[in-house]
Amino acid sequence: MRHTVGERVGVILGTQGKVVEIFGYGVYDGDLPGGPLGSLPNPRITLDDGEVVWGCEVWWGTEQKIKNHLSAYEKAGYTIKTVNRANYRRTQ
Repeated sequence: MRHTVGERVGVILGTQGKVVEIFGYGVYDGDLPGGPLGSLPNPRITLDDGEVVWGCEVWWGTEQKIKNHLSAYEKAGYTIKTVNRANYRRTQ
């Protein structure tokens, strides 16, 4: 699926047991060079708190799509936990 620059998106880090860890929501900035892939184009997302996440690091999609996924996880008994991106980087 093609995304539009400026589109609202949601970002999921992954699961740990029955916990879904998310970075939250933000804006798709376009496919830009930088991040873990160096000079290769990679989807860049600026989260609402100003942190930058790269598409290759996370699961992401439109805000509504991610909300639908999280709702399904909750119905399946998962807990949703928001993880601060800056704090997560310090632990890696």
